[in-house]
Amino acid sequence: MLSSRYIPWRRVRSWHCVACGECCSRFSVPLGAGEYTRLTSLYGEQVVRLILGKPYLRRVGRRCIFQIGRLCSLQNTGLKPYACRIFPFLVRTCEKKNRKEAEFWYKDRDFYVYVNTGCREVKIGEPDPWLINVMIPEAIELYLNRKRKVMWLTSNITMQGPHSAYGIV
Repeated sequence: MLSSRYIPWRRVRSWHCVACGECCSRFSVPLGAGEYTRLTSLYGEQVVRLILGKPYLRRVGRRCIFQIGRLCSLQNTGLKPYACRIFPFLVRTCEKKNRKEAEFWYKDRDFYVYVNTGCREVKIGEPDPWLINVMIPEAIELYLNRKRKVMWLTSNITMQGPHSAYGIV
C-alpha cells in the first residue's frame, strides 16, 4: 500500500538534497539481504536491528547509526542502502493508484514514480526539466539496479577521515 506521504511525480516541481540529515533522523531504513550481509560483515551485527524478522539500520537515539552530524558516513563507500540512495523517490512497475499522474515513460517502458513529501526540499508544482530529465531517470536506473553510484539523488557533500566509534568512513 502506498503511504499518503507519496505523491505522483507530476505534482512535484523540484527536489534536491541539501544534506539536512532529517531523513536519517526521521525514517527507518530497510535493508535488502545483500545490504544486510555487507554491512554486518564489515561493522558487525550491532549496526542493524530486526523488526518482525526484517533488517533495518539501527538507530542511536533519534539518528541512523551511520549519521554523523547531518551527513551519512556511508556516502561514497558503495555501501549506502538502496532506500537511502533513492529517497525521496519510489519507483514501481505496476500501479493502480494515481496511475496517469505517476506514469513515466523511460527506455521503452512504463514506470510509476512517486515522491515522498516528508522531505522538506520537495517543492510542489509543475515539474521542472531537471526533475524530468535528470532526477527521475536516475531514480529509475537505481530501481533497475543499473546504477550503484548516485550522482544527483543524494548530496555531493562527503566526509573525510574516521568519524565514529565504529571507524566508519
